[in-house]
Amino acid sequence: MEIVAAIEAGHADDARALNARLQPLWDLFIAFSSLRVTYAAANLLGLCRTAPPRPILPLPEDAQRRIGQVLGALGLA
Repeated sequence: MEIVAAIEAGHADDARALNARLQPLWDLFIAFSSLRVTYAAANLLGLCRTAPPRPILPLPEDAQRRIGQVLGALGLA
C-alpha cells in the first residue's frame, strides 16, 4: 500500500525504493510462481491454513523455509 500511496502522491523515487526493498519477494515469485508463494506466505504468517487449488501443488518444505526467511528479513513475519 505504501508503494501505491507514493505513486498517488507523485513520489516515484520513493515508490521505486519501496519496490526495490521487496525484490527478494519478487524473486521468489519468479522462482516458484506468485500463487504458490502467496499460499505459502499466508500459511507461514498464520493468516490461513490452506493449499493451492489442484492441480497446483504446495511448495516443498525447503522452499517454504526460504519464503519464511525472506518474510522475516523484510520484517513481514
